Amino acid sequence: MIGTLDSSRTQVVMESLLQRIVETGSGFAVININSLPSVDTLTAQHLFEMVAAA
Repeated sequence: MIGTLDSSRTQVVMESLLQRIVETGSGFAVININSLPSVDTLTAQHLFEMVAAA
């Protein structure tokens, strides 16, 4: 991911990720957040929810 990751963008990413996992039948996904300048507590919570949902 590149740029800022706020709550609304995290929601879009989660929906897209889960849709692609279903479409492709993937057993795993890699989410690279190395380029994010910072991750606040709420965004981190959304990322954990994304991982749990996947």
